[in-house]
Amino acid sequence: MHTRFSLPVLDPGLVVEDLPTFDDLAEYAVEKEQQFRLWELEVKRLFDAVQPGTPFQAFKGTEALDVDSRRSYEILSDLADGLVVALAVLEHDGQNFLVEHKKGLFQQRLFQRSRQTLERFCDAEADPPHSDSNQPKASEEDRFRFVDHCTAVIARVLLAAAEGRHWQIFILTTLVKISTKLKVVLAKPAHCAQVSFDNNTAGIYNEKLSIPDHGHRERQQQAFNATGSQRDALMNPLLQSILAARGGQLDKSDYEGRKEVLKTFYFIQCTKYRLVILQMFEYLMVPLRGRYRLVKSSLTSFEICAMVYETGFEQFRTMVFQDNDMDLSGSSDPGMINFAYGAFEVLKEAIGASRGLAAPPPNAGSNQTPSDPPEKDATRESAGTRLSWSIRMDERGSQTVQELNLPSMSQVITVLIPLLMARPQSIGQISSFVNMVIFADLDGNRQDNPVKPKTHDAYTAFVCLTTKGFVQNQQKAFADHEHTTSLSHALMRRTNVLAGDRIGVVRRTSSFANAGQIAEAEDEATIQSRVRAHQEELKRVSAQMSDWVFEETGIMVNTKLYVTSVMAAATLLVCGGISVGASIGERITGVDPFNIATFCWVLAAFVILFCKTVRVHDWPWNDFFHRRVLCKSVTELSSVTGVKPDLILAKLLHDESRTLLETRGPYNCVFNRKSESQDGFSINVPISTWTMLLSGLIMVEVEGEQGGGLVCLDLRRGTKLLSVENLGSHDSKEGKKFIFCDRLPGQYEKTASGGGPDRMQLKRGQEMVWMRTVGLYENANAEFV
Repeated sequence: MHTRFSLPVLDPGLVVEDLPTFDDLAEYAVEKEQQFRLWELEVKRLFDAVQPGTPFQAFKGTEALDVDSRRSYEILSDLADGLVVALAVLEHDGQNFLVEHKKGLFQQRLFQRSRQTLERFCDAEADPPHSDSNQPKASEEDRFRFVDHCTAVIARVLLAAAEGRHWQIFILTTLVKISTKLKVVLAKPAHCAQVSFDNNTAGIYNEKLSIPDHGHRERQQQAFNATGSQRDALMNPLLQSILAARGGQLDKSDYEGRKEVLKTFYFIQCTKYRLVILQMFEYLMVPLRGRYRLVKSSLTSFEICAMVYETGFEQFRTMVFQDNDMDLSGSSDPGMINFAYGAFEVLKEAIGASRGLAAPPPNAGSNQTPSDPPEKDATRESAGTRLSWSIRMDERGSQTVQELNLPSMSQVITVLIPLLMARPQSIGQISSFVNMVIFADLDGNRQDNPVKPKTHDAYTAFVCLTTKGFVQNQQKAFADHEHTTSLSHALMRRTNVLAGDRIGVVRRTSSFANAGQIAEAEDEATIQSRVRAHQEELKRVSAQMSDWVFEETGIMVNTKLYVTSVMAAATLLVCGGISVGASIGERITGVDPFNIATFCWVLAAFVILFCKTVRVHDWPWNDFFHRRVLCKSVTELSSVTGVKPDLILAKLLHDESRTLLETRGPYNCVFNRKSESQDGFSINVPISTWTMLLSGLIMVEVEGEQGGGLVCLDLRRGTKLLSVENLGSHDSKEGKKFIFCDRLPGQYEKTASGGGPDRMQLKRGQEMVWMRTVGLYENANAEFV
């Protein structure tokens, strides 16, 4: 692409040649002809990997990765660590390249971060052997195969996100160059890192960055918030350059000026695709090598779980992800969930490919011969990695949960990389990138070769990868947290959230992690029958709610049947009294028969007044005679419509972003739009755990400075991306308050309640500080006030 570049929609006859190229290998002693041959090999490999109908290729490691042992997981960590250094080389070279050729696209933060990584690596290589010198190292062959596997997964997921000729070309060409250079760097990491570090074209921008004391720089650098400010920080320089280039004056007489504009578009195109692909690599590598920048750590006891489930209202879907550190993130944005389809589709194919890998021999991963006596080596024992999944990519799919042992690290890597691509952070980056590409495209391209997101069918998914060590550790950890569980056993799993408010007796579908510990309160047929019944109820209630009119201070409901019935009864009383008086006449001596009519009139008026005031506090006559009522509280709305308060609250929470309704207390803490006066809609019913889950509010138990507490992961309609992480990090818009409960009910409160609900006071603010996330809080007896 760097030899000739043109944009016919900009100027059909204009071509620029001999442009400098990103990720050139000349500095690393690779001849030009050899570089082209390497590119050709990568083009063929990636093209074959993304061909429609081509089976997904499983990762096939060397003998060192035959068993899912602790040693193999340490090798996986070393694979990721080596790739982090190689990515730093690419990022450092890329920023130096931009300073030399297009300063407007240079990003100081990325340059400083990559330079710090290279500096630490070069210093470590120059030092004598250190404490981790005995740690197992990955072979060069495994490193190259690991790059092949990661690039194939990234390519398939990105190509599944959008369609368009330009999109496909730039994705594949950028991946070809990145993949080639990664392999060159990984072949001689110390030499290449030093060469890159010595190239300090952008040195004038190299201001030292301080590293936080807690060492979680990697977490903060890849964090997203509800509005995507971190993501925007990466994209803004590109967008500004795009706008400047598009606003350039293409004077036909100014040939050199037109060439400069075309060159600018070349650099922009290369930079934006390169940026997102490097970011995808980072999202994959950080969980594998550990979040601490100075020390790498391996995965040995973990659970990674991804889930897309339906809340029940309008088949609305929510995505939740739990990573190996028990951090939770999610999204309820339809676009995000649509983009995640490709990741789950690749993940489903990867599971099928991992099944085809041969099981390792009994003595795999060790240096013993078959005749040697068995030796106990904890580092070579299987970690007991297991996978459970239920992926339904369309309405015809099955929801049956399947399980699979993964005794080989090659099988683990085959599944793990696509699973990490399903993280909401990765999907959020893809979503923003596709939107930016569409926005930045020229008008002519939009008409002739448009880039547009692919639209996929509705789907649900559940995938969990865990180890035996995690199960054992969690059994001990959850012993002191009776109402807490990991995402894999949460009530949202499969259709349990749709089983009604009897969540206390809904069986959590057994999996390998707790199959022998959770009693089956009801059989599967009974549960599914109740699920179907409740789905029908939700559809009926949703249809009924669609006729409600949401105002700022209340909800206007049509009461045609009720008012008509009341007026008919009153009319019947009046007409009956008149007819009695007329029929009796003077038959009864000393009795005025029309006194009976008067009594009926009074009784009819009493009936009207009683029926008008018994359900709502204030019902103006104008609204009454127009057969409508403005309900000002949950109890009033439930009384008028017959809808259960829990369903009303769930619907109000679910649709709050789409209405003008303002709420007031006493239990409206979880609502965002609050009335500044006393005229708002009163939330006068406590909110149950089932209501919270149905509306997209997930309570996460955390351990704080003063003991246990709860933090809310708010995934209601309209949430782009949100996370609750360890070390007190609630990923929300800066200055925005979050929902929390700083104290869980103790034994005294439970005894005092006399077996009643466990009431927990919710607050909204930023005062809560916690050390770690424990898991999802699912107390069926809880009420949030």
